[in-house]
Amino acid sequence: RRRARSYLETGKKVTEGDVIDCTRFIETNCLQGRPGKQYCILCGKSSDHFLPDGIVADVFQRSHIIGAGRREHSICPVCGSNDRARWCFYVLEKYTRIMCTTCTALHFAPEKGISDMIRTNEQCNYITADIEKNVGMIVVDITNIPFRDNTFDYVIVNHVLEHVGDDRRALSEIYRVLKQNGLAAVSFPICLDQN
Repeated sequence: RRRARSYLETGKKVTEGDVIDCTRFIETNCLQGRPGKQYCILCGKSSDHFLPDGIVADVFQRSHIIGAGRREHSICPVCGSNDRARWCFYVLEKYTRIMCTTCTALHFAPEKGISDMIRTNEQCNYITADIEKNVGMIVVDITNIPFRDNTFDYVIVNHVLEHVGDDRRALSEIYRVLKQNGLAAVSFPICLDQN
């Protein structure tokens, strides 16, 4: 119930085309590095610090890619969630009603912590999907989603599109299966050097 109130109390609503800036969230939840100041919004536990994650690669620095590469304060040592999952959950909690209303949701490459939280809403018809077996409830190619048009209130795609060969087709499919007033929570690395 605490999580559901956050959307209702703030009255924040995402509309088509909105881009949510993660700067403040990262400053307060991912990069503090001060003892006793790390709090994981997925498991609700505090830690002295988050653990490092990601790989060091020149391409990330050379191409100015945001959302990829080595991050020193990423992994919650209690539940194992990373900064990307916590950010995605933050957006879902603050800007949607997925945690508190009757709805349908499709989640690609589902993160355990996010899945666990969404499943607490018994009113949500929640389906997880992945291109690999045994990751989601169903095996699905995001460029050919096997659901009818206008099926889902929410589609969650967190750091998936950068691995898809035809991302335009994937976005078209996501748009197709969303209801008219549905919302897609989509995040991916951004390369500042690409036009």
